[in-house]
Amino acid sequence: MKKLRSYRLNADFKRPLNYGLAYILGLTTFIPLILLNCRWIGSEFIFVWDNVSWYLLGNLLFLFPITCITGEKLIKNHFRNASFKFEDALQTKEKIYYPYVGGIPILTRRIDKSPEFGHYDWLIRKTNDLFGIALAPLILTGFLIIYALQQAKR
Repeated sequence: MKKLRSYRLNADFKRPLNYGLAYILGLTTFIPLILLNCRWIGSEFIFVWDNVSWYLLGNLLFLFPITCITGEKLIKNHFRNASFKFEDALQTKEKIYYPYVGGIPILTRRIDKSPEFGHYDWLIRKTNDLFGIALAPLILTGFLIIYALQQAKR
């Protein structure tokens, strides 16, 4: 049996499992949105499939997986940029050591959890989960702009 960790979305566009996981995640938003698009007349439920339904289906099939994986890339790059680099940590006065291995302290990497970063990963994931199907083109455009800015800082 595979470890549960392998069933998580990650920042790899070449991993086929990511697309399947994104579709499963997207269904949790897609189904309620499709049901909200339906009509109630009196006490009778009428299933409606119209342009809104096609738009939501297109977003689920084509844009939502790309949005999810791009969001994971943003989170990965954010924490890579926010964490101490090995050379930077050597130059600081305060070195953070963790356990000793063979009498030699191991230098650990730290993520800067200052208020300016906040809960960046939580915000990206929740935005994507709640609005990723309905607003996929806008969210994907925003994520790609943020990703381009992250790459420009390097």
